[in-house]
Formats: sequence, C-alpha cells, structure tokens
Amino acid sequence: MKILIIPDSFKGSATNVEVANSISQGVLKIIPAAQCQLMPLADGGEGSLETIRQSIGGQLMFVKSVQDPLGRLVEGSYLQINDTSFVELAQVSGLQLLSQTERSVGKTSTLGTGTVIAVAAQTSGEIVLCIGGSATNDAGCGIAHALGYRFKDEKGHEFLPVGDTLINIVEIVAPERLSIRMRVLCDVKNPFYRPSRSHFYLWATKGASTKDLERIEKGMLHFKALVKKWKSTDLDEIPGAGAAGGVGGGMVAFFNATLESGIHYFINKLQIENAIRDCDLVFTGEGRIDYQTKHGKLISGITTLAQKHRKPVIALCGALNLSTEEIFSLGLTAAFSILSQISTEEDAYRNAPRLISETTSQIIRVINWADYG
Repeated sequence: MKILIIPDSFKGSATNVEVANSISQGVLKIIPAAQCQLMPLADGGEGSLETIRQSIGGQLMFVKSVQDPLGRLVEGSYLQINDTSFVELAQVSGLQLLSQTERSVGKTSTLGTGTVIAVAAQTSGEIVLCIGGSATNDAGCGIAHALGYRFKDEKGHEFLPVGDTLINIVEIVAPERLSIRMRVLCDVKNPFYRPSRSHFYLWATKGASTKDLERIEKGMLHFKALVKKWKSTDLDEIPGAGAAGGVGGGMVAFFNATLESGIHYFINKLQIENAIRDCDLVFTGEGRIDYQTKHGKLISGITTLAQKHRKPVIALCGALNLSTEEIFSLGLTAAFSILSQISTEEDAYRNAPRLISETTSQIIRVINWADYG
C-alpha cells in the first residue's frame, strides 16, 4: 500500500514535519510494509519556510532583535533562493508566539515582520510573503511602517496603527523612494471586510472580546475607505485581502502586491499532483477543520486533486467542527479528531504527536481489517 502523508501543522502543538512523522509511525505500527511518502506541506501559514527549504533548498538568513506581536525582541529569519526571499509572517508576528492570556488582536502589530522584509529586500529582487497564522489585525500597517510609511492622526501626530487604532488614521504618508516587488501567499480567500461568522470567529481566536469587536470592525471599515479614496481600490473585491487581519489587503494598498493561493503555489512548486496520482491513500490534516477549510486552506487543495484522480483522503485534526455532510462535501472520505481521550486543551497541545500516531493506528487497523480480514 502506497500512502501519501501530506499534512499542515497543528498550530501551537506540532509542526507539519512532526505531524507527518506521527502519522507515518501510526501507519507502520499496523502495516510495517506500507510505503509512506512524507510531504509536510503549508498553505502560506506557519511552517511555510521549512516546507520550501526541505523541498527546494535555499539559505536561511537570520535577523536579530525584531519585535514579536507585542513588541518583545525575538530572532527572525527569511529564506533566500537566488534573487527571491521568502518571509513567513507567523514566525515573528504569529499567534503561536503568544499565550492564551496574551492574545489581544487589537493591540498586536506586524512591525517585526516588516523589519525582516526590510533586511531581505536589500539583497532580493522579489519578496514572497507567507501570511497565515497571524496574531494581528493591523492591516499590515506595521509592515508598511518598517518599510518607510508613516501614519498621522487628526492632530497630525505620527503613530503606529494597530487593530484598535486603525480608525484613527487620517493621513497615510508614503516614503519618497519605495522599490519592492512582493507576492503574497494566502491561506484563505476572505474579502477585506464583510460581516461574517468567519471574521468574528477569527478575531475571537486572536483574543478579541465581544467589546473589542465593534471597534475592530469600525477600524477595518475605516481603513478600507481610506484605501478606496487613496488608490481607487476596493479591497473587498480582492480575494485574500482579509487574510491575516487585513495584511493581504494592506500589502496590495502599500506595495501593489499580488495575492495568490498558498496551497496552489505549493502544489505547483512541489509537484503534489504527481504524488497523489501515484498513491493508494492520502492522509492529511491540520489543527482545525471547520467552515473556513474550504476557502483556500490546505485540505481543500488536496481534496480537489484527490477527487480528480479518485484517491481516498483521510484527515486528522484537533478540532472538528463540520457535520458529516460538510465533511463529504469538502471531498474528504473521512475526518477524525485526535481529542477523544483528552480533557483539557493543555493536554491536547502537549500530547498532539502521540495522539496523532494513535488515531492513525486505529484508522489503519480498520482499513487493514476491511482489506484483509
């Protein structure tokens, strides 16, 4: 049996490499002779740099003393391949850097990611920015500030906008010289802002309380109106503009960036379709499978190709928030949460690799029994 193992990371608990290894261990425990091909993948979120480095190569370059979402100093990095530099927003501006109590989407910034981009741009003709997994909702103003943009309030004072203060921007001052070519890889297709369940859910996961939601909503609407007046661009007409707390839209506005699907980029770059065509069964997975999964997430890209070649796809996840009908409509043969034995979130995060392996073994045991009795 040829099994393709092609998961994303489980945010905050296991990298995509760890997830792939755990699934493989679970398979081989039951069918030692199985041929497992491991292809840890990313869709533009956390783990993207490592996915590219392992598959294509490149030189990892380090940038010391950049700010995390709350302004604390951390080390950043980017991957340089010839004249292109790949930057992962989640690395220094990501949700995984914050504890549950530190999450505060209205106060976090992408400034640190901008610092990394500024360094990378000195020796690169193109920046490929992977923007999933952010802890922020500043519409990329932190990135823009690090690259020379300035923002003024109604009194003419300069300030660094965050989610809570987007509404205070009265003037956007562009740098005199700005030469940067940017492509942005998104993991969702969200418009910049339209009231929806997904927007409110995402803000809540990043630490927004019910009281915060109205202020954040007004800030997003205000920023969208500023861009419409400034650039004659309606960010809601651009798929992916709402990704990463508006970073997608911000990069379009500030740098004329192009937005594209992260999963489609990696599928083409890493020749994923060939691997799916040659296997008997696909295992995939990510931390959460919900109504967002079909909107440009890794699993949706995998199932599209698997359906084309009539390959079954089994998904593992931490949180499974879809009905049976929704699972099938996504193109999955089946989906399983690894959390059936866990009583607390802390236990789930700490034991994720083991739980992934054990759940896989249970699934493979059923498959093996069905095939061979």
